[in-house]
Amino acid sequence: MGIKIVLTEAQYDMLESRVGKLPLNEGRAHLACRYVDFDQLDEELGNRDSKKIGYETVIRRIDDFKIGVKYHNTDILIIEPTNIIYLNNGGWDTRTTKDRLNTFLGCLGVYISQKNYNWYISGENGTFEYQNGIEIHPGGYIVLPRKLGSN
Repeated sequence: MGIKIVLTEAQYDMLESRVGKLPLNEGRAHLACRYVDFDQLDEELGNRDSKKIGYETVIRRIDDFKIGVKYHNTDILIIEPTNIIYLNNGGWDTRTTKDRLNTFLGCLGVYISQKNYNWYISGENGTFEYQNGIEIHPGGYIVLPRKLGSN
């Protein structure tokens, strides 16, 4: 048991400027860290098309080759049999959406943080500004979506 301290972003920045970089442990949305593996999620679903795992959060079979984690009306995470994960916040850059994503990504050593209203994603190969369509490969390697017109 410990003490929980809630800071505004301005307070956090001021404290960080005085004492240096702080480890950030934001509140979670009451879901334990879940390792994301296509075969395990497929087995967990069994013959069902979906299974509730938290408030407004379900795992669901999209088709034979995709399982999604749906929060409200958005598949925030889609995983394929190769265990490549695709991210999509649906434009909802809220704390709870971020917490839901981090519930699954944290077990892979990947996490989403926020600074000055912008989301950042950190993994095995660095920290990047968050974009929908980011791929997370096994081992926590982040692949940014290709921009139109680039090879």
